[in-house]
Amino acid sequence: MHKSENQGLFLSTLEWKTVEAKGTIPSSRDGHTSNVYNGKMYIFGGFEYTHRRYTNSVYAFNFTTLTWENLPTKGKAPSHRDFHASAIVNDKMYIFELETIGDRPTFRRSHSMWEYCGKLYLFGGYDSINDIHFNDFYVFDTIKLCWTRLRPNGKHPTPRRRQCSAIVGDKVFIFGGTMPDKAKRPGTLCDLADMYVLDYCASLKTLAAKALIQYGTSIKTLPTLGQTLDRDLYYMSQPNTIAATTPSTTTNYNRSETTTFSYNT
Repeated sequence: MHKSENQGLFLSTLEWKTVEAKGTIPSSRDGHTSNVYNGKMYIFGGFEYTHRRYTNSVYAFNFTTLTWENLPTKGKAPSHRDFHASAIVNDKMYIFELETIGDRPTFRRSHSMWEYCGKLYLFGGYDSINDIHFNDFYVFDTIKLCWTRLRPNGKHPTPRRRQCSAIVGDKVFIFGGTMPDKAKRPGTLCDLADMYVLDYCASLKTLAAKALIQYGTSIKTLPTLGQTLDRDLYYMSQPNTIAATTPSTTTNYNRSETTTFSYNT
């Protein structure tokens, strides 16, 4: 059963509560995107289970008044879709399509997209027509309307889709997703529990820590480097113990690492 309701996690108490929203509430859906801008959350698209159809509708949720609003838009709207990506730069919400110039990403779904310093960055995803998973990385210049493929330094994430990404400061954290399980029958997926960090401004400290881990240096043999450095080295060298419960059609693939790769803007 799919429900159209709002759940809020109150971070001060770590308690989930149902938010009693009002207004024009969106129907139950999945595969949509949401972005927060100026005290409101904007959702676009998805698959509506009530009507069994894809949509390109836009709704806004006001966090102050707890009110939903269906927004009438102007101009040529994006086609109906789900499992797309969107991000806000300044006062514009961008949804990935191919009517642009440059070294453009190919058609895909279930990819990640985020904003950093006024530009859009896109990672990974899945081409369902050709059954291809991606781990490529692109930047979109919102002024020139031009795509460029990037090749960051370091160990890249494996090709994947449905991963989660979040930007904190100058770092993007990419966690999990699914990828093909080559050891099983075609079409079988394995769930991932690995963490990758894309560092836009890799410091000498980060690069030195990566080198120590890369060459297998035991942190136990190092002298005390200070509380912050000791802590960072410890966390960067520890296995990822997060596990996932997966359905019978997938395999849990718990990659025990947190990996940092970098790209300097």
